[in-house]
Amino acid sequence: MRTFKPIMIVLLLVGAMTVTSAADPIEHVSKTVDAEGAEQIDLDIEIGAGVLYIHKADMSELAKVEIDYTPRTVSYDVDYSVRGKTGSLYLESTQRRKRGSSDSENEWDIVLSNRLPLAIQLDIGACEIEMDLGGLRISNLSLDVGATSGEIDFSEPNPIQMRELDIDAGASSLELYNLANANFEFMKFSGGAASCELDFHGELKGQKEVDLEVGVGSLDVIIPRGVAVRFEGDADGWFSSVDFHGFDLEEVDDEVWETENFDDAKDRLIIKFEVAMGSIDLYSRR
Repeated sequence: MRTFKPIMIVLLLVGAMTVTSAADPIEHVSKTVDAEGAEQIDLDIEIGAGVLYIHKADMSELAKVEIDYTPRTVSYDVDYSVRGKTGSLYLESTQRRKRGSSDSENEWDIVLSNRLPLAIQLDIGACEIEMDLGGLRISNLSLDVGATSGEIDFSEPNPIQMRELDIDAGASSLELYNLANANFEFMKFSGGAASCELDFHGELKGQKEVDLEVGVGSLDVIIPRGVAVRFEGDADGWFSSVDFHGFDLEEVDDEVWETENFDDAKDRLIIKFEVAMGSIDLYSRR
């Protein structure tokens, strides 16, 4: 029977320890994107895994991007082009498949200008996110998230009308605050196995329609006390639950409930809900 000599075993062990313990270097990238005369912007962000921060600034530049990443395991792309009056900014990060590497770093800090209208498309995978979109001029916002956790806040009113706010949440844990400040016309939330909170505090202007779809997850919805609201949906599913907390509601039609001030209110919410095997809890709070 063949045997390894002791020195060979030691060398093999040392070699293995060197491969697994060596830390991959982290690089820092800083990029500034000028609008180059564009009057409106299409912003597309795709990040598979990592950490993402987004906030705004009053600046002439379109965006400032800071990235800390591990080149061995992460690749990135920052691309901007202008066609006519529309600028297209594309930010992407993907994971490389590498063996014997240490933990991967992929942290993005994005600052956006509040001077230009933005149509934003976010496709986020297994990320931790912290976004303050308050004060940005957002015309459309589409958010598709996988195993994502974190917070999205509209801390200030959107200065322009957002046509649609579309959120598709997979196995996510998200909290969205001050949604009335988003100034949307129509909002749709679709949650699979998500556990999320939607808070509609903020400056409500006009009538807003919200569609909520929940699969096997849970959703908490917070409505400021005194806001006129109508709820439409099936609250008595076999495998689902919908519960109202703190509201003084009148059932005005089959599966339709309204607050007393709904008919006379200029600023109001219409919330339609559909639940498969999950739950929705709707709260009236200060």
